[in-house]
Amino acid sequence: MVAFDKSKLAWGGAAVLLAVSVAMTFMKPPAEISAVLAGIAHDLRLYSGGLHVAVPVVLTAGLVLERFRSRLLAGLIAYLALSAAVVSVLYGLPPNTLVFSAIFLLGARVLLSGQIAFDLTALGRIDKGVATLGLLFGFWYLHWVEPPILLNAAIVSPLGVVNCPTLLMICGLLCLATPPRPRLLTFFAAFATLHFGLFGIFFLGAYIDVALVICALFLIWREWQTARI
Repeated sequence: MVAFDKSKLAWGGAAVLLAVSVAMTFMKPPAEISAVLAGIAHDLRLYSGGLHVAVPVVLTAGLVLERFRSRLLAGLIAYLALSAAVVSVLYGLPPNTLVFSAIFLLGARVLLSGQIAFDLTALGRIDKGVATLGLLFGFWYLHWVEPPILLNAAIVSPLGVVNCPTLLMICGLLCLATPPRPRLLTFFAAFATLHFGLFGIFFLGAYIDVALVICALFLIWREWQTARI
């Protein structure tokens, strides 16, 4: 019998899934994608508003309550991914469905196995700075919201609903992670974020997505450096 390396199989499967998702992103015109995302943000603004209350509460509790920090923050990653995956299924967005379903499964596995830590005292300034960028603009996402944009972005921006703010929040949380870090989850989320960030900038006119590119590149660089040690 041929022995399978489960780790290599998981990495290979994740790479294929991500490649398929990237390819599927280009199957619809950008204008159509933009219209769908704007419609989702409008339709689910009450749900997004609820998350704008719940997420800061869970995040604050996770940062303050050290004993429960890993469960709360990892649980938040899994929940946001699940939320975005369900919305993507309901609105017929296959690329988003694939990405967020994978992040949810990887996040749930990390949550249940305890293979993640958030030792804030071990973080450097860059870790904290990029994490703040991701958390801030994941919550206060300045796109897909109706005027007045600065106010509505703080109340009903599509966190947990549309891919970019959700990925920003997830990457912000992963920036706070310390060894043992979930490498597959981190790399998958980072490369997905890099793709959607670049797509948003160049095809959808969402220039706030520069924040996605910064967070994604930082996570990729940090994990690459860690792997070389």
